[in-house]
Amino acid sequence: MNTQRPRCVVCGSEITTKHPFEASRETPHSPTMIVDLYQQGRINDAQSTANHAAAKAEAVHERLASQERRIERLALHCQAMWEMLRERAQFTDEEFVNKVLEIDLRDGRTDGRMGVQISDCPNCKQKTNSRRATCVICGVELPRDHVFQV
Repeated sequence: MNTQRPRCVVCGSEITTKHPFEASRETPHSPTMIVDLYQQGRINDAQSTANHAAAKAEAVHERLASQERRIERLALHCQAMWEMLRERAQFTDEEFVNKVLEIDLRDGRTDGRMGVQISDCPNCKQKTNSRRATCVICGVELPRDHVFQV
C-alpha cells in the first residue's frame, strides 16, 4: 500500500503525521502555526500599546502631583498675604470677599475664575484675548491688566 504523505500548501514540503488523518502542529507552515504567529504578533502589539499608555499615565500623574504641590504653595502664600493685609491695613474679611466677587465678575460670570477677556492690540488694533503675551497678528507684546495675569 503506497500512501502519499500530505504536502505543505505554502512550501510543498512533506508533512509528517501522527495519524493518517491528523497533520502535526510542528509543521513549519501549518495553518495553526500561522494563526499562532499572527496571534502572538497581535499580543505583542497590544502589550506595546499598553506599555506606552502606562508610561503616558505615569507622566500625567507626575505632572498632576507637581501642579497640586504648586497650588498648595500658592494657597499658603495667598493666606499669608491676606493675614498680613488684614493685620496691618485693617481690611476685613467681608471687604476681601467683596473684592474677590468684584474681580470674578469682570468677565461677566461668577465662576471663581479670572476669565479670558477680549481686547484690542495697541499696535494693529486686531482682537486678541487676555491670556496671550503677544499679538498673534503683529507680534507686539500685549499690556497686562494686573500683575497676577497669567
